[in-house]
Amino acid sequence: QMCIRDRFMSCCPSLTAIDLAPLKNVTSVGTDFLRTSTSLTTINLLPFNKVTAIGNRFLAGCTSLKDVDVTPLSGVATVGTGFMDGVGLPLLKGNVDSLSPAMSE
Repeated sequence: QMCIRDRFMSCCPSLTAIDLAPLKNVTSVGTDFLRTSTSLTTINLLPFNKVTAIGNRFLAGCTSLKDVDVTPLSGVATVGTGFMDGVGLPLLKGNVDSLSPAMSE
């Protein structure tokens, strides 16, 4: 199992893009993943299709993100609080409802 530790690239206001392809074997994501990376405009979550747990504030405060497809996160069993806070649900694509049970735990 591979995990991303807490505060991975958190508070990087100048970050505009990130390639997650090298993280394709990750199974859990810690707290504050890319939190408040306010210039990040796009993210491809496809490499996260093996992730089963997400910590608090995943992509929270990434206010410049557009059209986020959460479909690759369909295998997530637990999601911490503050999931994508500030991103806005109308911008999310994919089955957001599939994450609802994980978010309510």
